[in-house]
Amino acid sequence: MKSLKFRILLVFIIAGTLSFGISFSSRFFISENQITTKAIEQNEALIIDEIMQRVKQDYFQSIEDKDLIENAIRGMLKELDPNSDYITEEDYKNLLTTSMGLLLPTVRYKFLSTNLGYVRINQFSGNTATELSDAINEMINGYKSRDTRLHGLIIDLRNNLGGMFNAAVDVSDLFLTKGIIVSSEGRSPPSSFIRKANKGDIINGTPMVILVNANSASASEIVAAALQHHHRALIVGKKTYGKGLVQTVLPLSQGSAIKLTTSRYLTPSGQSIHKVGVKPDILVEGSRQYPGKKLNAEIDQNNDVQLHEAMKLLNNYPIMHSKH
Repeated sequence: MKSLKFRILLVFIIAGTLSFGISFSSRFFISENQITTKAIEQNEALIIDEIMQRVKQDYFQSIEDKDLIENAIRGMLKELDPNSDYITEEDYKNLLTTSMGLLLPTVRYKFLSTNLGYVRINQFSGNTATELSDAINEMINGYKSRDTRLHGLIIDLRNNLGGMFNAAVDVSDLFLTKGIIVSSEGRSPPSSFIRKANKGDIINGTPMVILVNANSASASEIVAAALQHHHRALIVGKKTYGKGLVQTVLPLSQGSAIKLTTSRYLTPSGQSIHKVGVKPDILVEGSRQYPGKKLNAEIDQNNDVQLHEAMKLLNNYPIMHSKH
């Protein structure tokens, strides 16, 4: 009976997806009573069931139904795109525990010469915007104590592979006073939305440079594209990675979950950067020595050519002030 239940579930998951696609959320679960043959193409169902029985009968090693199903689900999701995946019940519990646990620091700042501030963000988490705001205020107050002010800000997003979508929106909103930050385009209404900036620029139009490289991805690209579009910052470095898809963790009724690509995000101009990336305003090849993903990596002002270019830009002339 248990084997039959697993087989029915497997057939429903795979064949149902082939026919219609699946959209699960925390508010939508599939019960066993809802699994009907009407939702399944008969030929596909028979093929899947036959393959499963062949594997169980003829594969050179014994394999459990649960393992077959998990592998089938993983294979199905990986065929969609490399970012979609299956999360077992145990891994999902660990994910929830981790996400609700202690938030690790993601922001580091430093005073540079000639009244310039430097901030490095190594990933985007739920606390990043608050950390960044605190760091900027500390720099502003630090310069005030010297009877001077912050003349320019450098935000380093090199090797930042991304993180939380909303964190990128919140970081962008610190510097923009109005206009679209990013939009999302998906098949279901919850996956399609527009995020706009609120009034207020934390540094009141102080010139900015954002450093990026080929390992700046996803959430990093949201920030870079938004501030570039609104002429709020110059982008310096190399073209970014080009990951413009949004993944959502969707819980399933049996305790596991799937990480599914539910939408693609668009820049304020409505362009997708997926597999395209954000092109810098000023192309500067990176030096061999520049900060890695570790937040406490040392900043070498003398040998970091991209950082040196950013400092030169901010020192020589006021660049792009916000027009908004």
